[in-house]
Amino acid sequence: MQPTVGEQLKQARIAKKASIDDVSRAVHIRPYFIEALEENRLTEIPSMAQARGFIRLYADWLQLSTTSLLDLLDGKPEIPIEPRSASPQMNLQDTAVKPVDGKANTQKHDENVASLYERPEFLPSQKSDTTSAALFRNIGNQLRSCREKLSISVEDIEKLTHIRARYLVDMEDGNFNDIPSLVQARGLLSGYAAFLNLDTDSLLGTFAEALQARRIELLPPEPEVKSDRKKKQSAKSPAPKSGLHRFLSVDFIVGSVTIIGLVLFGIWSAFQVMSSHTESLSKPPAIAEVLRQNPTSDIGEAGTTTPEPTEPARNPESIGQLPTSNPVNPLMAANESPTPPVPSLGQASMQVYIVPNQRVFLQVTTGKKVAFLGRTVPGNAYPFTSDERIEVLSGNAAALQIYYNQRDLGTLGLPGQPLRLIFNKEGVMTPTSAVTAAPTSTPLATLTLRPTATRIPPTVTPLIP
Repeated sequence: MQPTVGEQLKQARIAKKASIDDVSRAVHIRPYFIEALEENRLTEIPSMAQARGFIRLYADWLQLSTTSLLDLLDGKPEIPIEPRSASPQMNLQDTAVKPVDGKANTQKHDENVASLYERPEFLPSQKSDTTSAALFRNIGNQLRSCREKLSISVEDIEKLTHIRARYLVDMEDGNFNDIPSLVQARGLLSGYAAFLNLDTDSLLGTFAEALQARRIELLPPEPEVKSDRKKKQSAKSPAPKSGLHRFLSVDFIVGSVTIIGLVLFGIWSAFQVMSSHTESLSKPPAIAEVLRQNPTSDIGEAGTTTPEPTEPARNPESIGQLPTSNPVNPLMAANESPTPPVPSLGQASMQVYIVPNQRVFLQVTTGKKVAFLGRTVPGNAYPFTSDERIEVLSGNAAALQIYYNQRDLGTLGLPGQPLRLIFNKEGVMTPTSAVTAAPTSTPLATLTLRPTATRIPPTVTPLIP
């Protein structure tokens, strides 16, 4: 009977007269794992891949055939190598293809495959109905068993891996849900497994299966009614539409209604614009436009024999030029009776229309009450009536056109010239301020110097004997 892998390793070590400690120092493998290899206790090694690596290192140090040992570990029979003859002779009968018994070969192949799958490391991973908690506990048991075999405490692992002790305990207990996040749990598991020389890929695969099982557990159960409906819908396939039914869809109807609505809205808007234009043409002109019309234009077209009235002077001397107020002669006003360009405002004795051409400050006082105070809007008409007194005050005489009792007063002054008019029963007056004499400066009194007496020095009178 052929010796096992462990027996061959142990025999080679004894033949080399080396102890287990010498082998451990030479190949850097723990003595516990070397004893497990020699005694064929491969299940005590964390992973099969790690065991194969240990065998390869141990066999190289003992100068054994690594390939033959690994083949023996995998259960593959050794192929004997026959020596070639110096002058090989080939016959056609020997090289002829012999009939092969298919059943016998198939049975042998099945037996070999079954023997391979009987080993635990070659068992395929079958889907089981284990829960996520069971998978987490399985991972934790592997971590704890490996740590206990290495005789390392949790505090020592915390110092070496910088992983908190409570996280290590949670992983060994299978309480991965107590870790703040599953992503962090995966990283901690990878670092812990790498420190213990475990198969990191297999542990992470088991961890992924546990997460998948946990996700399925958290999903709500699908009711059977929906599955029945799906079966009925799949059984009843809709019949293909034909004719107009293919075109009369919901999208087509909605789009058609939208387009028709837009067209009708455009037509209605056009009619509204046309009607507003005709209404604007039919409206009467504004008062300002009426005031600006020539009052004598309609008289010439009428063709009557009424003589044309003489238009008053545009710059009457009684407005804004005389230092004293000169009332308008009522006889002249009575004789001149032009056609009124503005409508009458009632029975008031004084009627004033003001039409500004520019924006200008204007203050109008009727009686003792201020009727208007502010800036005017060009083109607007401002009518005022009173039986006592109307006073007009403006900062620009050329910007105003004033009608007094349906009579145009003409140009009232130059641009920028202040204007002040008073309309009363006597007529139109332009008050002027009385000119006061300029005060003369009185010369101040000056001090007069007093005269000083002139002193004559005395002279010595000569003595005559």
